[in-house]
Amino acid sequence: MNGANLAVLGSELIQFGNVKPLGAGRFELSNLLRGRAGTEWAMDGHVAGEAFALIERDALRAVPMPSWATGADVSASARNLSGTTSTSAPLQLSGESVRPFPPVALRAARDGDGSLRISWTRRSRAPAGWTDGIDMPLGERVELYRVTLIGSLGSVEAEAGQTELQFPAAQVAAVGLGPASIQVRQVGDAALSRAAEISFTI
Repeated sequence: MNGANLAVLGSELIQFGNVKPLGAGRFELSNLLRGRAGTEWAMDGHVAGEAFALIERDALRAVPMPSWATGADVSASARNLSGTTSTSAPLQLSGESVRPFPPVALRAARDGDGSLRISWTRRSRAPAGWTDGIDMPLGERVELYRVTLIGSLGSVEAEAGQTELQFPAAQVAAVGLGPASIQVRQVGDAALSRAAEISFTI
């Protein structure tokens, strides 16, 4: 819980409590904590043979990149003790480190007048501790969310400065009856969070 035994598997960050050598370069990890640091979106996308790396926090070095580099392919090179240089395979800069974490506990309920009330709980990537036991520090300069209601006939989008929003009945009707979904993204200083999403029926 203090950040030890952190590793990356594919695009998901995990932590583990125990490791058991199985021989032939194989290990069994147990007491897993999944989807750390907002990477729960990557939990269902694993494939056999993907990359795994143990992360030693003291060995990490941040490499500043301009915001316009997001989406570009980059590679890293290192000069070995022998004087030769090795270069990594190209990687795409996804900008994950500057995204806010996706909101959680997304809820939606219809009111008697046909409007739709939506609420959620924000998360924070700010390093400060949970000092008041109520709210995590914001971690962004401004609190802002982008909320999208998607229905069978189209979609509507709105912004909110707090962790709740109400779509009027007319907008709910405009997206059509039947299957629908709500997506909520936090607007960060440098990027949008990944979407928190729930599905329901109008």
